[in-house]
Amino acid sequence: MVVRVLKEYPTETVVSVLLLLLTSGALAWLMMRWVLELLGFRKDGPVKDTPASWFQSTYGGHVPKGSLMAGLQRRTMTEQKSKY
Repeated sequence: MVVRVLKEYPTETVVSVLLLLLTSGALAWLMMRWVLELLGFRKDGPVKDTPASWFQSTYGGHVPKGSLMAGLQRRTMTEQKSKY
C-alpha cells in the first residue's frame, strides 16, 4: 500500500512527511519548557527535592560549562517564565 501511494502521489507524500516532521519538532520544542518545569527546572534554578536538584547534586557542587545540566539550566533560566 505504501509503495502504491508513493507511486501515485509522490509530491504529496513528500510534502506530508516534511510537514509531519516539522510540526512534531515544533511541538517537542514547545513541550520541552513544560517538561523541564515539571522536572523542577525554574528560572531561579533547580527546585529543592525534584529530579532537577538530584541531577545537579550528581555534579558535586560544580556544574561544568557545556554539560547537559548547564544546558538545561541555561534553557530554563533564559527562556522560561516561571509561575513560581
